[in-house]
Amino acid sequence: GKSRDVKAARLEARRTPLLGASRDVKSTRVTKRQAALRSLDQHLSTSKGVITLSPDQFWSSLPQYLQVGEARIRALGGYVKHKVRAVRAVRLSREAADGDDAEKAAKATKDPWRRRKRLQQLMAEGEAFERSCDPRAAQEVFTEAAALAPPGDFIPVLKLSKQMSDQVFGAYGKGEAEYAATRQLARDAAALTGSVLAQDPTNPYATLLHAANTGRLALFSDNKTKVELSRQVLDLLERVETNKQFEERDLVQHSLGVYQREMANIPVVVRWVVKMVYKNSLYPGDYNLALQHFKTAAELKPRMIHYVEMGKTYQKLKRPEDACKTILQ
Repeated sequence: GKSRDVKAARLEARRTPLLGASRDVKSTRVTKRQAALRSLDQHLSTSKGVITLSPDQFWSSLPQYLQVGEARIRALGGYVKHKVRAVRAVRLSREAADGDDAEKAAKATKDPWRRRKRLQQLMAEGEAFERSCDPRAAQEVFTEAAALAPPGDFIPVLKLSKQMSDQVFGAYGKGEAEYAATRQLARDAAALTGSVLAQDPTNPYATLLHAANTGRLALFSDNKTKVELSRQVLDLLERVETNKQFEERDLVQHSLGVYQREMANIPVVVRWVVKMVYKNSLYPGDYNLALQHFKTAAELKPRMIHYVEMGKTYQKLKRPEDACKTILQ
């Protein structure tokens, strides 16, 4: 009912395009609509910002009101049809990218916008599989995401390497073929993080993951290779530990704690054999130092896994009460 609203409505009605009409028909409709607006303006009068019409003026101006409204509805309908066609085209292209037709999928991923949206969708799906502890399904999704990632975006590749590395623990107690396949999986995971470090040597997340992948690869290596890999793991962890800007510093402390504990688990006989045969000594390892690393990690960020590993270290130190207390915490 305000005069300002009426003026804005009239201006919008004059500027609203009539989509889908030819130029001649369009100009004819605009001319008729402008004439109707001029006729309507003659019957409108404002008083203190409020439109006042007598009953006779209202009924005489009603056809012009309806004519303007119909013109605006037709214009809006044409715009909606145009948007529907555009949305339908995008949906069909996405279906082609998600389908089994490789040629259609290749065409759909050429567009940067579709490529980016598809990458975001794959990353969300992969992280959902990761949270549900399904590394094989996450590996398949992150493999496709890594192929779509632009140059310099290493997150999909690092996510892929982590899912591959997380599957190595399922090989114990199985056949030789399964063991060999898992060993190759550990090698491929370490190769992925190594390639990322070759392109971005200062990437702390890649350094931490490469240390974890290298340590897991050592599980499938001979004694001499284990000695070399263990020193590489320690060098990588010490390198990323000096980065004070890294947000996941608690994971660095956690990895150092695991390293200290696992090295302390190595029997004395094995250490003696390694020293005599390979003329090299293993890192001694210390349960108390491992415990301190886990405590530091829990102080930085209280993740459940820190307390679990802390409890396991208490068990190694023959402190079952502290182990139970920590696990329950």
